[in-house]
Amino acid sequence: MGDVQELSVEQCLETFRLKMHDPRVVKDYKGWSGKVMQYYFPDTGRYYHIRFQDGLAQPAVEGKPEKADVLYEMSTE
Repeated sequence: MGDVQELSVEQCLETFRLKMHDPRVVKDYKGWSGKVMQYYFPDTGRYYHIRFQDGLAQPAVEGKPEKADVLYEMSTE
């Protein structure tokens, strides 16, 4: 078996964010400005959120946003 590298939550969110910068995906979020995707991980009690500006996902920020337009809840495992 090969080595399996576990990615941190932050690394996973950054990978997801960068995929959203693909021109084939950007068009789907074109009208999104100020919208927020919230991620909650109940096993750790941590919140992160990604804000969109002019259709582009900004870097993930740790913490619960004041308002979220899309909510995700999942385990870190």
